[in-house]
Amino acid sequence: RTSLDVYLAIGLFIVVLIFILLNYRKMIALTFDFGYAKFSKIKANLLSYTFAALTAVFVLIGVRSIGVLLISSLLIFPLITANLVSKSFKDLFIYGSIFSTLAIITGLILGHLLNLPTGSLIVVSYTVILIGLNILKTITRRMKS
Repeated sequence: RTSLDVYLAIGLFIVVLIFILLNYRKMIALTFDFGYAKFSKIKANLLSYTFAALTAVFVLIGVRSIGVLLISSLLIFPLITANLVSKSFKDLFIYGSIFSTLAIITGLILGHLLNLPTGSLIVVSYTVILIGLNILKTITRRMKS
């Protein structure tokens, strides 16, 4: 956990952000229908491999600096939680970012206050958010029917 790890993470964040902003529409087409994306003259294989490579670098840097448990939760939980409330691909990014920020800040604050490992508390925070959203979704579904 050196300053190099921080600079690598910031650099990777910028690269991924630029990649997503430049390829947003192509990523949507690729996500929903790979065959259609290829038919639309989108370089689907190149886009898929590039995204997979960026994800692999994210995992490598993350595992080295924050650990396997936390990096796994940072990859899985945002998608699962955002998928419960999102109606579009754009919403998936927005809600995923909001829930991630909330879970990370909560885990950091609790870790500091309770003198417990912050990584574990971030995972617990994600879990609480996921359970809470599932309960809310169940309640609203029952109220509608």
